[in-house]
Amino acid sequence: MKKNIIIKLLILNISIMLVCILAFSNAFFKLDLSGRNVLSTSLGIMIIVMSIIIFIYGNLKLLIEKPVQKIEMSYTAIDTLESCAVAVGQYIKNNVRTYASDLETVISQINRMKKKKQTIRQMLLEKFSETEMSFQKFVSTIEQIEKIAILNIKSLLYRINAFDEEEYESILKHEKSEKLKESRLSIYNEYKTFVVKATENNEEILLKLDKLILELSKLSVLNVEDIEDLDAMAEIDSLIRDAKWYK
Repeated sequence: MKKNIIIKLLILNISIMLVCILAFSNAFFKLDLSGRNVLSTSLGIMIIVMSIIIFIYGNLKLLIEKPVQKIEMSYTAIDTLESCAVAVGQYIKNNVRTYASDLETVISQINRMKKKKQTIRQMLLEKFSETEMSFQKFVSTIEQIEKIAILNIKSLLYRINAFDEEEYESILKHEKSEKLKESRLSIYNEYKTFVVKATENNEEILLKLDKLILELSKLSVLNVEDIEDLDAMAEIDSLIRDAKWYK
């Protein structure tokens, strides 16, 4: 059993014991269960019941709780939004506390991206058939920007897997030297900064897709020239050209 779990167990059980001593000791609150005083008896029973509940729940939680482990996965296999969602779900199930909200954000982004991609596809099919070169060209453009988002997510997961959460939490709680603490935390904060930046990058992609959907909806008739001239398409093409930055 790890030292930090033993310390937590000792703190929990000693705290429960001290509460009971304070409550029933004649030197302190003098609660009794004799029934002579209704209030005293009620409070005494409540403290005993709560102590038993906290004792059972707290000890079981600490003993059963699994530490965060490195997830073994092939990052080359993460090549679609669906496989990204599965991979992110593994990290959420693995109780990654530091990045819990970031991972939930990524799941939301994946779902939104899939929805927007489908919306754009349906709008294009109103004008083009799936076999037309024009349709294939625009779908290919959307798939390329999707690949950039997938690269962001893969890089984000790679950083999270490299992040030692237990050591990070230990530094926050137990490091005595402020200078050493600051130096070590600066390294871990680089991980956190990257994760935040990756989610922001994907949010920018979602905004560009939103803009494209809006501009497409304004066109009463879809034709190749009009779509190519859209500001949103120009921004998406520019993002794709700069995709090396994401790798």
